[in-house]
Amino acid sequence: MLGGEAVNVSMSAMCMSIVNVILVPILLGFLCNKFFSKAVQKSLDGLPLLSVVALSLIIGGIVGKNSELFMSSGLLLVVAVGIHNMSGYLLGYLVAKSVGMEEAKRRTMSIEVGLQSGALATSLATQYFSPMTVIPGVVASVYHAISGALLSNYWSNKSLDKNSDNKLYKEVV
Repeated sequence: MLGGEAVNVSMSAMCMSIVNVILVPILLGFLCNKFFSKAVQKSLDGLPLLSVVALSLIIGGIVGKNSELFMSSGLLLVVAVGIHNMSGYLLGYLVAKSVGMEEAKRRTMSIEVGLQSGALATSLATQYFSPMTVIPGVVASVYHAISGALLSNYWSNKSLDKNSDNKLYKEVV
């Protein structure tokens, strides 16, 4: 119970939604790569653009449908999502560094931790909760797309530290 209200949600239905949103696309990607590897290789350059367009259309539709709620959520939500996102980047990087991972893996860990699935949150909120619960996921999706692109661009222009100490990581792995 949160805020004095109980929320009844079917756990099995929510688990199936997670499977459909996360696992089915991954499985389909593996199968396409296995059985249609030549076509997949030819299409790799266009896939980032396709994913950005698809995500933009999905988010645009959700924002359009809930624009009044979106506008009333205000700057506080954007700041909270930003703090959460930046904390994820920082903690992912620092934990990777503390276990001795090399710089490329630190950066990957940072981005993976920082880019939590706003799209999954939006999908689940749309199906199982009130329209107001969709807004944080939408804000997170937009924020993650922008901040992830900026961080990736920043790091792509920085050389990797080839002499980084990764002895502890090699011992663990």
